[in-house]
Amino acid sequence: MAARADAAFYLGITLQHQERHAEAATAFADALARDPAYTDAWTPLGIAHLRSGEGAAAAAAFAQALVHDPEDATAHFFTGLQHQRAERCAQAIPHFEAAAQDPDLAATAEFNLAVCAGRLGYEARAQTALARVIEIAPNSPIADEARVLQDAYAIGEPADDDKIWSVAASAGFSFDDNVIQDDLDVDSGTSDVAGLFEFSPSVRVYRDATTEVELGYDLFQSLYAEEDGFDLQSHGLYGEAHHAVGNLDLGLSYRWSHSTLGGDDFLSSHGLRPSLGYALRPEWYLQTGYSFAARDFESSGRDAATHGLFLENYYFLDDRRGHLRLAYRFEGENAHDPQFDNLAHHLSVGAWVDAALLRLPSVIARRLEMALVYKFATYDFAHSTPTIGERREDTRHGLEFSLTRQLRDAVALHLEYEFSAADSNLPSADYQQNVLTLRIGAEF
Repeated sequence: MAARADAAFYLGITLQHQERHAEAATAFADALARDPAYTDAWTPLGIAHLRSGEGAAAAAAFAQALVHDPEDATAHFFTGLQHQRAERCAQAIPHFEAAAQDPDLAATAEFNLAVCAGRLGYEARAQTALARVIEIAPNSPIADEARVLQDAYAIGEPADDDKIWSVAASAGFSFDDNVIQDDLDVDSGTSDVAGLFEFSPSVRVYRDATTEVELGYDLFQSLYAEEDGFDLQSHGLYGEAHHAVGNLDLGLSYRWSHSTLGGDDFLSSHGLRPSLGYALRPEWYLQTGYSFAARDFESSGRDAATHGLFLENYYFLDDRRGHLRLAYRFEGENAHDPQFDNLAHHLSVGAWVDAALLRLPSVIARRLEMALVYKFATYDFAHSTPTIGERREDTRHGLEFSLTRQLRDAVALHLEYEFSAADSNLPSADYQQNVLTLRIGAEF
């Protein structure tokens, strides 16, 4: 049996070199079936599954490899990579640390460790890992990548790895060529300048290897120079929980908010959003779920309950230095006044890239981030709208562009442009709008 297991194992190695990964996985599995003690097959079996896009099977194989050899650096590396690509960086870091003990994997493992540490806000740990990459392989392409990431960090005090709180704030102004209040179908037809202020503290109340819970508050205030009836102030409280079960990411969020418009009570809302995420391939992440919102307007006719289903696709580029996003959402809204009942379809397509992906030559340019998003929506109203004597139909297009320049470790300058075009047979909901915003923000 051992000889037959050997033959199956080396057949798997040959098929893997030929990039016939599904067949290689079958051969490695055959080796284990013939001889369960042939534990060297678990790691290449996991790699074959991973390269065939079978993430769950790969994770199970790597887990078995580590049961039989807790110091298997390759199994640790690929396990860390799976956690990293599924946004579970806290779980990935210990595996990259273990993989870095192998001289052949050290530079790559330290680089990925640095990426994960940076995403978690552990700048000191990230900087240490980047320095190790350059020390291990100073003339390699991965060392060049490490130097790019080093440039992206502003000079400042190292982040506290154990920090459980964060605070973000921004202030700026916007020019709006057509001030509107979309929730009320009000189109002013006039342009104005507004001052903007945002403040968002949050605290992590629980975290272990698989679960994280966060609570937060946010405040938004806009103040128009002329159209002060459109001044919006919003207070929000939210809670978010995330839990990993194997390769699945379970999420649940709740949000309450209250807004005033022109100084008067305007809108209160509650929202609930359970979600499920899964990495279909190492570079392709899918999230789906259900959303519920209950909105209570000062004008009770618009009070509504909205149920929705959503599907979001993320395709990551160059080790997550950028991503493409395609999302669809279907919503049904049941309002107190039947004229507002509607079914809506929302589609958005977007891209985000950072400086490391663009590989711009200047250190100044390297610290830029850019995003571009196109949005499309249709609304089919179920009942006649009295003011127009027919059922209302809306189609909307939107384009959003943002450019962010990191100034210091915690401070960034944001330039944002948004175009909206609404085509409706209700005149007050038929409009075009351009908004240009410049703001400076800080995160601690």
